[in-house]
Amino acid sequence: MSGISVSISVKLSKKLRVRIDDDAIADWIDDRLNDARNSFIEHMTEGGSGRTYGGHVASAPGEYPQSWSGHLANSVQPELHGSRAGSLTSDAQYAVYLTTGTTKMDPRLMFADVLEEVIEARPRRDKLADAVKIDEARAD
Repeated sequence: MSGISVSISVKLSKKLRVRIDDDAIADWIDDRLNDARNSFIEHMTEGGSGRTYGGHVASAPGEYPQSWSGHLANSVQPELHGSRAGSLTSDAQYAVYLTTGTTKMDPRLMFADVLEEVIEARPRRDKLADAVKIDEARAD
């Protein structure tokens, strides 16, 4: 399971009030997770350069896994954990072996890799910036 979370800290020199829109942060995380899910599935159809099993060409180490039965692609789900954290998960039991590798197989690119790729390519920091509002504090 790989995920993303957002932590915001603001250091102010004046007496200001900071308002954080948790819904905007949750929307940003949800968008990035959905982008990553879709990108992961696209990568699975690009064609591998590994061994051939019957008519299927598997992925090689350092590549995204190739779709064989469609189970892994269909099992990838984005999940929000509150308003500031989320993850990509799969109930495919072999996903952990693709992620970590085994004694006979090197790891493949998986969820952490695609999340990093998506956030780097489409960070949408403007949506995060919109989540933080700073007002001058009123003297009561």
